[in-house]
Amino acid sequence: MKYYLLAALLFSFSAHGEIVKWVDAAGKVHYSDGPPPSDVPVKKLNIPSDNVPVHTFSGSGFQGIKWGIDEAGIISILGNQVKRLPTKETFNNAYANLSIPKYLVGGVLMKVFFQMDNETKLLNRVLMQKISMGAQQPAFASDFDALSTQLTAKYGTGSRSGAFKQQWVNGDTLIQLDYLYQPGILENLTVLYRSR
Repeated sequence: MKYYLLAALLFSFSAHGEIVKWVDAAGKVHYSDGPPPSDVPVKKLNIPSDNVPVHTFSGSGFQGIKWGIDEAGIISILGNQVKRLPTKETFNNAYANLSIPKYLVGGVLMKVFFQMDNETKLLNRVLMQKISMGAQQPAFASDFDALSTQLTAKYGTGSRSGAFKQQWVNGDTLIQLDYLYQPGILENLTVLYRSR
Protein backbone atom coordinates (compact mmCIF):
# COMPACT_ATOMS: atom_id res chain seq x y z
CA MET A 1 0.00 0.00 0.00
CA LYS A 2 2.88 2.39 0.80
CA TYR A 3 4.22 1.75 -2.72
CA TYR A 4 0.93 2.85 -4.31
CA LEU A 5 0.68 6.00 -2.19
CA LEU A 6 4.26 7.03 -2.96
CA ALA A 7 3.76 6.41 -6.67
CA ALA A 8 0.55 8.43 -6.65
CA LEU A 9 2.39 11.36 -5.14
CA LEU A 10 4.97 11.20 -7.94
CA PHE A 11 2.26 11.55 -10.59
CA SER A 12 1.71 15.22 -11.37
CA PHE A 13 -1.31 16.87 -12.96
CA SER A 14 -1.67 20.24 -14.65
CA ALA A 15 -3.91 22.60 -12.75
CA HIS A 16 -3.72 25.30 -15.40
CA GLY A 17 -6.00 26.00 -18.33
CA GLU A 18 -3.30 25.73 -21.00
CA ILE A 19 0.30 24.90 -21.69
CA VAL A 20 2.01 27.39 -23.97
CA LYS A 21 4.83 26.38 -26.31
CA TRP A 22 6.68 29.32 -27.79
CA VAL A 23 9.88 30.11 -29.65
CA ASP A 24 11.96 33.16 -28.75
CA ALA A 25 13.84 35.39 -31.20
CA ALA A 26 16.93 33.17 -30.91
CA GLY A 27 14.92 30.10 -31.96
CA LYS A 28 14.93 28.47 -28.52
CA VAL A 29 11.75 26.51 -27.67
CA HIS A 30 10.11 27.24 -24.30
CA TYR A 31 7.18 25.63 -22.45
CA SER A 32 5.20 27.38 -19.73
CA ASP A 33 1.82 27.52 -18.08
CA GLY A 34 1.46 31.20 -18.84
CA PRO A 35 2.05 33.67 -21.66
CA PRO A 36 5.56 34.38 -22.98
CA PRO A 37 7.28 37.63 -21.98
CA SER A 38 5.66 40.56 -23.77
CA ASP A 39 9.01 42.10 -24.75
CA VAL A 40 10.16 39.06 -26.75
CA PRO A 41 8.86 38.42 -30.27
CA VAL A 42 7.48 34.88 -30.21
CA LYS A 43 5.41 32.29 -32.00
CA LYS A 44 3.16 30.39 -29.64
CA LEU A 45 0.93 27.34 -29.70
CA ASN A 46 -1.77 26.89 -27.10
CA ILE A 47 -2.24 23.22 -26.28
CA PRO A 48 -5.44 22.41 -24.39
CA SER A 49 -4.64 20.90 -21.02
CA ASP A 50 -7.73 21.05 -18.85
CA ASN A 51 -7.29 18.10 -16.49
CA VAL A 52 -4.52 16.71 -18.72
CA PRO A 53 -1.75 14.97 -16.76
CA VAL A 54 1.75 16.34 -17.34
CA HIS A 55 4.72 13.98 -17.57
CA THR A 56 7.29 14.60 -14.83
CA PHE A 57 10.15 12.43 -16.17
CA SER A 58 10.27 10.54 -12.88
CA GLY A 59 12.60 7.74 -11.78
CA SER A 60 12.64 4.20 -13.12
CA GLY A 61 9.45 2.68 -14.43
CA PHE A 62 6.77 5.11 -15.60
CA GLN A 63 5.63 7.95 -13.35
CA GLY A 64 6.46 5.87 -10.29
CA ILE A 65 4.68 2.75 -11.57
CA LYS A 66 7.04 -0.21 -11.46
CA TRP A 67 7.24 -2.85 -14.16
CA GLY A 68 5.30 -6.05 -13.50
CA ILE A 69 2.21 -4.40 -11.99
CA ASP A 70 -1.26 -5.58 -13.04
CA GLU A 71 -4.11 -3.45 -14.46
CA ALA A 72 -5.80 -3.08 -11.06
CA GLY A 73 -2.53 -1.68 -9.67
CA ILE A 74 -2.27 0.87 -12.51
CA ILE A 75 -5.85 2.01 -11.87
CA SER A 76 -5.26 2.27 -8.12
CA ILE A 77 -2.24 4.54 -8.70
CA LEU A 78 -3.52 6.73 -11.54
CA GLY A 79 -7.21 6.75 -10.68
CA ASN A 80 -9.62 8.44 -13.06
CA GLN A 81 -6.86 9.59 -15.42
CA VAL A 82 -6.78 6.03 -16.79
CA LYS A 83 -9.56 5.05 -19.17
CA ARG A 84 -10.50 1.59 -20.38
CA LEU A 85 -10.20 1.35 -24.18
CA PRO A 86 -13.41 0.38 -26.02
CA THR A 87 -11.55 -2.54 -27.61
CA LYS A 88 -8.25 -4.16 -26.75
CA GLU A 89 -5.28 -2.76 -28.71
CA THR A 90 -2.72 -5.37 -29.73
CA PHE A 91 1.02 -4.82 -30.01
CA ASN A 92 4.01 -7.13 -30.54
CA ASN A 93 3.74 -9.68 -27.67
CA ALA A 94 1.55 -7.27 -25.69
CA TYR A 95 -1.92 -5.76 -25.47
CA ALA A 96 -3.47 -2.63 -23.95
CA ASN A 97 -6.86 -2.29 -22.28
CA LEU A 98 -5.95 0.93 -20.45
CA SER A 99 -4.88 4.35 -21.70
CA ILE A 100 -4.61 7.98 -20.76
CA PRO A 101 -6.34 9.68 -23.73
CA LYS A 102 -4.57 13.06 -23.39
CA TYR A 103 -1.17 13.42 -21.76
CA LEU A 104 1.42 16.19 -22.03
CA VAL A 105 5.03 15.13 -22.51
CA GLY A 106 7.40 18.06 -22.85
CA GLY A 107 4.57 20.21 -24.19
CA VAL A 108 3.57 17.60 -26.80
CA LEU A 109 0.04 16.21 -26.53
CA MET A 110 0.15 12.39 -26.56
CA LYS A 111 -2.01 9.34 -25.87
CA VAL A 112 -0.65 6.74 -23.43
CA PHE A 113 -1.10 2.97 -23.83
CA PHE A 114 -0.27 0.66 -20.90
CA GLN A 115 1.05 -2.46 -22.66
CA MET A 116 0.62 -5.69 -20.74
CA ASP A 117 2.66 -8.80 -21.53
CA ASN A 118 0.53 -11.40 -23.39
CA GLU A 119 1.69 -14.25 -21.14
CA THR A 120 2.07 -12.72 -17.67
CA LYS A 121 -0.69 -10.07 -18.04
CA LEU A 122 1.66 -7.62 -16.26
CA LEU A 123 2.92 -4.20 -17.37
CA ASN A 124 6.10 -4.31 -19.44
CA ARG A 125 5.84 -1.22 -21.70
CA VAL A 126 4.22 2.21 -21.79
CA LEU A 127 3.75 3.72 -25.25
CA MET A 128 3.07 7.43 -25.69
CA GLN A 129 1.94 8.41 -29.18
CA LYS A 130 1.54 11.97 -30.45
CA ILE A 131 -2.00 13.12 -31.04
CA SER A 132 -2.33 15.03 -34.29
CA MET A 133 -4.30 18.25 -33.98
CA GLY A 134 -4.41 19.05 -37.69
CA ALA A 135 -2.82 22.00 -39.46
CA GLN A 136 -2.44 24.09 -36.29
CA GLN A 137 -0.04 21.52 -34.80
CA PRO A 138 3.66 22.08 -35.53
CA ALA A 139 5.64 19.52 -37.51
CA PHE A 140 6.27 16.21 -35.79
CA ALA A 141 10.01 16.61 -36.44
CA SER A 142 10.20 19.81 -34.34
CA ASP A 143 8.33 18.02 -31.53
CA PHE A 144 10.90 15.21 -31.80
CA ASP A 145 13.64 17.81 -31.24
CA ALA A 146 11.81 19.31 -28.25
CA LEU A 147 11.27 15.87 -26.66
CA SER A 148 14.89 14.89 -27.36
CA THR A 149 16.10 18.04 -25.61
CA GLN A 150 13.96 17.39 -22.54
CA LEU A 151 14.80 13.68 -22.32
CA THR A 152 18.51 14.45 -22.72
CA ALA A 153 18.31 17.07 -19.95
CA LYS A 154 16.75 14.46 -17.64
CA TYR A 155 18.60 11.25 -18.59
CA GLY A 156 21.88 12.40 -20.21
CA THR A 157 23.12 12.09 -23.77
CA GLY A 158 21.79 8.61 -24.50
CA SER A 159 22.44 6.94 -27.84
CA ARG A 160 21.20 7.82 -31.28
CA SER A 161 20.63 5.61 -34.30
CA GLY A 162 19.67 7.63 -37.33
CA ALA A 163 18.31 11.13 -37.44
CA PHE A 164 15.04 10.40 -35.63
CA LYS A 165 15.67 7.55 -33.17
CA GLN A 166 17.18 8.03 -29.73
CA GLN A 167 17.28 6.05 -26.49
CA TRP A 168 18.25 6.43 -22.84
CA VAL A 169 18.66 4.05 -19.91
CA ASN A 170 17.35 4.94 -16.45
CA GLY A 171 17.77 2.14 -13.91
CA ASP A 172 15.53 -0.74 -14.97
CA THR A 173 13.91 1.33 -17.74
CA LEU A 174 14.79 1.89 -21.40
CA ILE A 175 13.31 5.06 -22.91
CA GLN A 176 13.03 5.24 -26.71
CA LEU A 177 12.08 8.30 -28.75
CA ASP A 178 11.15 7.55 -32.35
CA TYR A 179 9.83 9.54 -35.31
CA LEU A 180 8.69 7.71 -38.44
CA TYR A 181 7.73 9.52 -41.61
CA GLN A 182 6.65 8.21 -45.01
CA PRO A 183 5.21 11.00 -47.19
CA GLY A 184 1.49 10.61 -47.74
CA ILE A 185 1.38 7.37 -45.74
CA LEU A 186 2.58 7.72 -42.15
CA GLU A 187 3.73 10.29 -39.63
CA ASN A 188 4.22 8.90 -36.13
CA LEU A 189 6.03 10.26 -33.06
CA THR A 190 6.34 7.98 -30.03
CA VAL A 191 8.05 7.72 -26.68
CA LEU A 192 8.30 4.17 -25.35
CA TYR A 193 9.19 3.31 -21.76
CA ARG A 194 9.94 -0.38 -21.26
CA SER A 195 11.51 -2.78 -18.83
CA ARG A 196 15.16 -3.64 -19.58
